[in-house]
Amino acid sequence: MTNHRRRRKPNYPPEFQALLDKARKAEGPSAPRKHHLVPASYLRRWADDKLIRVRDLERDRSYLAAPEQAARETDYYSMASPDIDPTEVSPLLFETLLGELEGRAVGTIDKLLIMQPWEIPSEEMAYFTWYLSFQVTRGHAYRQQMTFITNDYFRLLYSEITDEGLLKILRKNGAPATAEDVAAARRGVEDLLAGRLEIRQQDAALVGSSAESAGALGSALLSRDWQVYKTPKTLITCDEPVVRIGGPGDKRDERLGLGVAPILVFPLSPEALLVMSKDADRLRPPYELDPIECSEINREILASASRWAFERASKRHTELLQVPLRFPQLKREGPLPMAEGQEHHELYRIYSPTRWAGEEHPPPWPVSRWFP
Repeated sequence: MTNHRRRRKPNYPPEFQALLDKARKAEGPSAPRKHHLVPASYLRRWADDKLIRVRDLERDRSYLAAPEQAARETDYYSMASPDIDPTEVSPLLFETLLGELEGRAVGTIDKLLIMQPWEIPSEEMAYFTWYLSFQVTRGHAYRQQMTFITNDYFRLLYSEITDEGLLKILRKNGAPATAEDVAAARRGVEDLLAGRLEIRQQDAALVGSSAESAGALGSALLSRDWQVYKTPKTLITCDEPVVRIGGPGDKRDERLGLGVAPILVFPLSPEALLVMSKDADRLRPPYELDPIECSEINREILASASRWAFERASKRHTELLQVPLRFPQLKREGPLPMAEGQEHHELYRIYSPTRWAGEEHPPPWPVSRWFP
């Protein structure tokens, strides 16, 4: 007689179980496949007569669109994968989670437009911080970073591999290992090293990594001093709306780390900017940006975009502001000097160039009074 062990059902916390149930209910032929890289509820704050202006830097064009139709890609957040049991993890789980956070954020942003962050209940602000963290990890910049790191790892791993080494790998993995197979593997390595071949993680893995990273970013945001600044009604936003700003001594051609950037900003509306500073003394009255300062911030927001920037339909600031159109690829620096006793290791540094990389005269950092 054969005993069949029944698989134990995971005992999820009630909040997560409710999220799973909601995601499963959304499945089916009518499930939305066009996923927003920027929340439509957020972009509606820039709408004039239900339209916003979209600047597509990748295609160098500007057009009007409904917030619900802007910055969308098919199945961008889908967690469908042959390695994931859809009865346990719904393909729509991440999209459902984002929807929950976005729904909560609408009310919080409404409050931030009329009050300061410390006047809002801490639990509500904790959810909003999580929402901001996802604005850092949900878009193209994060996925580009993860793809680059994956490919660069294999480029370093196989940069000096011999045919004998390839033969050992094929045999270890139980793959055919004839001379022709080794030659094919060699061609694959050469294509990888030359950039003709790209190794990509499954989209589901990238989505899962995005959620994991967002969860770890909250403390970097909560530890800052938050202040809402009023602006002229010309503030723009983009598809990477948590923007890092440096000051004297910080490189203009390299994107600052989220934890080390002196200032982070997030547009709340066309006339309000959330400013998060590592140093509270930087943020002093008046808590308003004048037209020149607002224009400087707009240029920085536009330069931070992966592809899309957004503004009120009646404005054209995203067309008039000049930034390099090409979004740069990540770079690797090294091997770097190691500490004594660690010489047998190799240390490399991966960093993200900004759109100002290679520019002879990049603009100064915005809002100079933050850096007296």
